[in-house]
Amino acid sequence: MTARPLVVVPEGLAKNVRGKTLPEPSFVFRQVLDYVATIATMETVMYLAPANRFGGEVYEQEAAYTYLNARMDCGQIHCPVYPAPGYVDTFGNALLLRRYLLDRKRWPLGPVDLICANIHAYRARYCFARLGYGIARVHRVPYRVFPNERIVDRLWYYRVKPLHLVYEMVALARDVVRGAVFCPGNRLPKFGCRVARLARRLSAGDLGKVGERGQRSETGGIGGRMVRNFWDRTLRAGRSSAWQCIW
Repeated sequence: MTARPLVVVPEGLAKNVRGKTLPEPSFVFRQVLDYVATIATMETVMYLAPANRFGGEVYEQEAAYTYLNARMDCGQIHCPVYPAPGYVDTFGNALLLRRYLLDRKRWPLGPVDLICANIHAYRARYCFARLGYGIARVHRVPYRVFPNERIVDRLWYYRVKPLHLVYEMVALARDVVRGAVFCPGNRLPKFGCRVARLARRLSAGDLGKVGERGQRSETGGIGGRMVRNFWDRTLRAGRSSAWQCIW
């Protein structure tokens, strides 16, 4: 049990045999929520990160809210809903929750416990930390795959753990690139701000200075340091210990 706020990362919705999205957590998300129910108390403050509907009637966080309320007593469960034009990935989960906190003048939140499925945990930690969350602990919840239970098509790889791990490593590499060019603000991440700054430096002939404090890249100009940092972070995040969470 912890006195720190809990931030729960969504893990999808279930679907029926006809392919219709159900207003229920997926088998993965359900196991994460069952774990949450064992550690939360009446003093716990919990945030369900905004996510997706997958064409269904409710959002992932709303299904989680209903599921938890039927199984536990918790002091506060925050279930923000922010309709998005497209798919909300882990970076978007973190950003939309931060928008909710900013709108209510609760940002920064302070040290939090992040809870998600174990294979998803490495990328979730990166995305939330990159967006300014103080991660005190990550709860990596192992999950079983049940052959007779279905998950929305967008998350089909959750049913095959080795493929899920491969997906997470590729997505982590993508998110590291997004994080490298992300401009902090209450909006979706775009390339605009940093690209504009680099363009101004190019026009001024200042090709060697990149990153903070105008440090010069050892690997050659503006692109070198970004590429080097990208691979360093990716390799660190994907080191061999990640394979332990497959089984």
